[in-house]
Amino acid sequence: MKALPHFTLLLISSLLAGCGATGAKFSEIKSPPSSTGAIYVYRLSNFVAGASAPILVIDGKEVANLRNGGYIRRELAPGHHVVELKNGGIDSSKRPVAVDVVVQPGTAQFFRYTIEMLDGGMYEKNRFARSLDMVEREIAQIELKQTSESE
Repeated sequence: MKALPHFTLLLISSLLAGCGATGAKFSEIKSPPSSTGAIYVYRLSNFVAGASAPILVIDGKEVANLRNGGYIRRELAPGHHVVELKNGGIDSSKRPVAVDVVVQPGTAQFFRYTIEMLDGGMYEKNRFARSLDMVEREIAQIELKQTSESE
């Protein structure tokens, strides 16, 4: 009988491991060409909502899914852009989190997606706080080393 809880934990762990980013491990911040700017959107690995993979949308176009422990880098033309993460699947009813970004040529900007469980636990509906926050380059460089490319 004791083997069942161990098996259940192993099964859950295996399923969640398959939900994370599987691309190349982050190595360094790449400077964009002088004609464009770059944004990095990343998500540190976290058990809370670990199986969700929100969709990165830039200027109304779906770009990629941001997986648990993953990052996405995109080069953009200089100027104003709207960067948002919207949920798909069973989370699609929740409003996207969005930021307005002014891209400068030859520079990179960094945004961390965070999802946290609020008081009340996982059994209460819509008890998660989600945010997309701009992060300083020095902090992002440290945190990005914990991520892999989201494919």
